[in-house]
Amino acid sequence: MKFRNGAILAVTILAATAQSSAALDWSAEVYGGISNERDEDYDGKSYPVDQGNTYGVGIYADGLIPGFTVGVDLMSTSALWTGYTDESVESISLMAVVRKDFAIGQSLEAYASGGLGAIRVNYLYLGEDFAGVVAGGQLAVGLRHSVGANASIFGEVKYQTAFKDADISATETQGYHSTNILVGFKLGF
Repeated sequence: MKFRNGAILAVTILAATAQSSAALDWSAEVYGGISNERDEDYDGKSYPVDQGNTYGVGIYADGLIPGFTVGVDLMSTSALWTGYTDESVESISLMAVVRKDFAIGQSLEAYASGGLGAIRVNYLYLGEDFAGVVAGGQLAVGLRHSVGANASIFGEVKYQTAFKDADISATETQGYHSTNILVGFKLGF
């Protein structure tokens, strides 16, 4: 419920701050990739996690803040605990993002972004889902190549972290952070 309310609030703020949709350049992105092998904290102890999957979508607008792109990013990650086939750590995040683009050439640009929002951290064990929602943030850098008037492909490295361990039950906590290597497609409209 908190996650849905956060999503509604983020979209409402984005829509309310726009003077008019005609004055903005909108774009949508879809991406996928891998999350790195890493150690995650479970109940105060560190355990290894295998490489996992990452998927996401975003909607962005140019023109709200001069020189920057702002938007909303929804991302999901999933990875198994090392040595276990029935236990995983998963996340779903919703972030408000600010991005700065840097032109490199006629059809190539680099960018850097930062975001703040909420992360739903899940510990899945034998079909049971233990989850909690915490504040989090992300930093990303990437390269984008234009493949048409309103279309581009991109590669990105995104680090995301929960600012504290999520309370997933009355007595257990689950940490979350990941470095993700992503490829995606951006379409302007």
